[in-house]
Amino acid sequence: SVAGSITIEITGGTLGSGQSVYGGGFAVGNSSTQSPNAIEVAGGVNIVWDGGEIDNDAVAGRGIFGGAFASDSAAALVQGGVNITIGSGTVGNVFGGGWAQDGGSSVVEGDVNITVTGGTVANIYGGGAHAKDHADATSVVNGDVNITVTGGTVDRIYARGQVNGDSLNGTATVTFSGAADFSTKLFGGGYNGANVGETGLSQLVFSDYSGTFSGSIEAFDAVTFSGDAAAVFDGAVADNANWVFDLSGNSGAAAALNWADADFYGDTVELRISTGNFTEGWSLVQTANAAAFRDTAFNLYIDGVDYGALALGETVIGTGFNGYQLSFDSAAGGLKFAKLA
Repeated sequence: SVAGSITIEITGGTLGSGQSVYGGGFAVGNSSTQSPNAIEVAGGVNIVWDGGEIDNDAVAGRGIFGGAFASDSAAALVQGGVNITIGSGTVGNVFGGGWAQDGGSSVVEGDVNITVTGGTVANIYGGGAHAKDHADATSVVNGDVNITVTGGTVDRIYARGQVNGDSLNGTATVTFSGAADFSTKLFGGGYNGANVGETGLSQLVFSDYSGTFSGSIEAFDAVTFSGDAAAVFDGAVADNANWVFDLSGNSGAAAALNWADADFYGDTVELRISTGNFTEGWSLVQTANAAAFRDTAFNLYIDGVDYGALALGETVIGTGFNGYQLSFDSAAGGLKFAKLA
């Protein structure tokens, strides 16, 4: 057992395709003859990858794991959460949780934070994983997962984890910030649609993001644009029903989303504004698609209070934004919320 925290820093070198990094350690044995947790880390795990190569994205059960390896009925526990930072180099798989097989149990108690500022990453999984043909093995994360990407290249992100039967009991949030362009494939669930976890939502956030996103977005509970987001979208969207435009920190200088082929058909759009951030108006979505908002439901929130449905062309009355109107004109800049002249 480790009473404090574990910190691993890698700045160079090469690990082969069959090798892994297990932040929480390595537990093998029969848990009935050991303490309740064969390995226990009390103070959390910190992993910094800032150079070097680990090419393991095509090998099952290999990668950088925030949690522990647990096998042969051994139990492993990491308390205090996990922090993983990728700054440079090449990485195959990154897992927020641990790996389990042959009846092992790998548990992370606390939040998982994965940050990518540079380098190349093939796959990021918010939770852990277990050998899919070992039904008696379990990998669990009891906490929220926060995956933040500001630079580098990431091929695929699976917000909640990898395999059916793993558990992420918390909210998974994937955030893009900065001005870099990305073509990442984003999945709100697990690999190949795996159902990972019984509780918690999956949400995607573009916060102060002004780059071009040409990847794909699939199966998130909500997609949010916040801060001074001015994102350009040129990708594919599937199974996302809720969009949030949080304008409480938006200057109104540019459209929060520029999406030429925008399609919000049958979706819900939440408009969140604050009386502490007055401007003459905001451009929400710039699009040339005249049918972008067919059967779209709009809801207005002011200072966190739900003011209910807001129809296109409706003028707000009786609030701090009295005289503001939600309007859409594909020939005149798209969807706007602005004060009437």
